[in-house]
Amino acid sequence: MFAQVMLACVTLLDFDALGVSLERAPALVLELRKTKTQALLMIWVVGNMIHANAMNTGAFEVYYGGSTVFSKVESKTLPSFDAIFRSVDALRGGSL
Repeated sequence: MFAQVMLACVTLLDFDALGVSLERAPALVLELRKTKTQALLMIWVVGNMIHANAMNTGAFEVYYGGSTVFSKVESKTLPSFDAIFRSVDALRGGSL
């Protein structure tokens, strides 16, 4: 996320206003500044894809009263509503 924001700032900032010469800027910075809209869109898309893949664990956990009702990590499947309902019912002592 930090790198994504920094690349967007480098793309949008006016270096001349900051007293920094573009003569010594890396080629990537010069290319980003030529096509600001496309560069910002690409920074956003690629950054979000990296963020989503880094955060995706595939975990889906259901807890009731501090007890695990279902764990996708353990079972490797998604539960049906009935399976969750029966598990919660069993934890409550069959009072549902």
